[in-house]
Amino acid sequence: MNCNEAGMLVAKYADGEVDSLQGRSIEQHLRGCAACAAKHQDLLALRAQIGAEVPYFTATPELRERVRALLANAQDTARARPRPKRDRWGWLTGGFVAGCAATLLAWGAKLVKQVQRNNCRGYFCNGRHRSDVVVS
Repeated sequence: MNCNEAGMLVAKYADGEVDSLQGRSIEQHLRGCAACAAKHQDLLALRAQIGAEVPYFTATPELRERVRALLANAQDTARARPRPKRDRWGWLTGGFVAGCAATLLAWGAKLVKQVQRNNCRGYFCNGRHRSDVVVS
């Protein structure tokens, strides 16, 4: 592991958010790299300072019960209202129809250009003289 890779993971490592394999790799890198080890120590010191200076508030039992009741109510409401099956594919149907319409418009524009080109070719194709040629 190099300093660029470790630099992105040192903060996660300090917070305990890396898996054991990444943790071992970072530990090994910190043993051999003074700059990254200093960064890690700074993060640990900052974390300790924040923990010491910022008050920690615990939720009151009444607040905990209100939150639990709201969560239970939200889960019951979500279970009671299953989504209709037709809504699951509505976005796909709309996209399919829009794609077909765009394709038809493109083909139509190409067909109109081709008809115009064929008619002009038949009208002006005879050198300097105009001659009407029926194109079928």
